Amino acid sequence: MKKEQEQKYYEGTNIEVDNNAYYKNVNTGVIMPEREYVEMIKREAEELGISFDECFTEDDMFVLVDEDGNDYYTYEE
Repeated sequence: MKKEQEQKYYEGTNIEVDNNAYYKNVNTGVIMPEREYVEMIKREAEELGISFDECFTEDDMFVLVDEDGNDYYTYEE
């Protein structure tokens, strides 16, 4: 397996790697890169004994944003 080959999805998930995506905690306003968010959800799912998808879809404390904290989908029309 080539290490220089870019990942298309995060390991063990169906989430595509997007270096421009961030997640914002709606309660605290803290913004984290998507990679950190995905790793956090994977750990939480493992601790709870549920699948990544179950844990990911139940998470409503985080919203997808850009680097500045603006709605990630604002510019789509």
